[in-house]
Amino acid sequence: MTRPTTIAALAASITMLTSAGLAIDDHAAEEGAMDPAMMEAWKELATPGEHQAMLAKRQGLWSVTVRHWPAPGAPTQESTGKAQFRMELGGRFLIQVYESAFAGQPFRGIGMTGYDNKTQRLQFNWMDNMSTSMMQGEGVMKGDVFHWNAKATDPLKGRVSMRGTETFSDPNSFTAEMFSTGPDGQEFKSMQLDYVRMQRGGHSHGDHDHGHEHGHGDHDHGHEHGHGDHDHGHEHGHGDHDHGHGDGHEHGEG
Repeated sequence: MTRPTTIAALAASITMLTSAGLAIDDHAAEEGAMDPAMMEAWKELATPGEHQAMLAKRQGLWSVTVRHWPAPGAPTQESTGKAQFRMELGGRFLIQVYESAFAGQPFRGIGMTGYDNKTQRLQFNWMDNMSTSMMQGEGVMKGDVFHWNAKATDPLKGRVSMRGTETFSDPNSFTAEMFSTGPDGQEFKSMQLDYVRMQRGGHSHGDHDHGHEHGHGDHDHGHEHGHGDHDHGHEHGHGDHDHGHGDGHEHGEG
C-alpha cells in the first residue's frame, strides 16, 4: 500500500470518529448527556466478540500444498508452502503470512481478515511480492463451506472478478479452491490449496486496545485468507469447522 493511500485510510477513520464525537458533543450540549444510541452503536462496531474469537482459533503454523492450473486443461503445477496466522489490533483482525516458492522464486504474501460487526460479513485483503496491487473481497459461510467473491488486478486485463470456496473437514485441515474465467468465457478451477495444521499457537497484539474486551467462541470457523493476484500464493483460512455460522451469521464470505 502506498503512503498516500495509507494516509487517506487513516484520515477516513479519523473523520468517522470525529464526526461521531461531534454528534455526541452536540447532543450532550443540548441534553446534558452523551447520546446512548450513538455510544452503543460505536461499542458494537468496535468490540471484538464471538466472530473475532473464531478467527483467533486459526492461529498457528500450517503446511500448504498448492496445485495450480494457469489455463483450462493445462498441466498441474504443484508447490508447497507454510502459513503462519496470528491476531492483531486487539484481537480484531487475523493476519496470515505465507511463504513458498513460485516459478523458482521466493514467494511471500500477507493477508488480513476481519469480521465486520455491522455488515455481518467477513472482509479480506491480500498482497504479495509478485504484484503492487491488492486483492479485496468478502464472503459468507454456508454450512461447512465458505463462499467468497473478490476483485484483483490482472496484468493484461486490469481489474477482474473471481470467486472461491473453502471446505472445512475438521479443525486441523481445510481445502481452498479458486475459480477463474478462461479465454472462452467459461469458468474453470485455477487453484486448489490443502491446509494441514502443524502447530497451534499465536498471540493477539494490543489486547487492551481502547479497553475493548473480546470473547472466545466455542465453534471454530477461523476465517483467514491468502489470495494471490495471479493465482499463485492464493490461500484463505476461513474457519476451522465452525458450525455456529449459518446464513444469518456468516463470516462475511461469499
